Amino acid sequence: DYPETSYVKDAEKKILDIGCGSGVLGECLTKGFIKYGLDTSLKAIKYASPFYDEMFHGILEDAAYKDEFFDVIFCYHVIEHIPDPELFLKEVSRILKSNGQLILATPNFDSAMSRRYGDRYRMLHDPTHISLFTDLSMSHFLDDFGYEVTEIDFPYFDTPYFTKDNLLKVLSLDQKISPPFYGN
Repeated sequence: DYPETSYVKDAEKKILDIGCGSGVLGECLTKGFIKYGLDTSLKAIKYASPFYDEMFHGILEDAAYKDEFFDVIFCYHVIEHIPDPELFLKEVSRILKSNGQLILATPNFDSAMSRRYGDRYRMLHDPTHISLFTDLSMSHFLDDFGYEVTEIDFPYFDTPYFTKDNLLKVLSLDQKISPPFYGN
């Protein structure tokens, strides 16, 4: 390595992708980040490894990252699977730099489909969804840890799920389970 290569590496931001799965985020981020992936699935770790600089197989609390190590932590549809989200967020807060960004996604268990379909709400049919949040409860939860929520978004209308057929399903009372919709 040339010294300037090492210097550039040191200047790059560190990002942790918790629940990295197939490695889509790591594959998309091509410049400006040193990429860390973490997943509990060994299959995911093996598949995603080419897209990350460092990988950890296991839960976040066992990874033993240094205090204030990451500039960005990406946690996409993970927290609803965590048995103790408070312990999890304490660890996230410990390893995230004080000026860092947490990008967190989870279903809204008080969405329109949740209200309309009740126990037929599709997100309730995943037995691994054990920590359920609403927009309001997640905002309060993050606020308790000193985070400032800057945006809440449910990207539905720009996805392949936004179809005429799915919209018609929303209006039907005959559905056994809620269709994909805003808030899922």
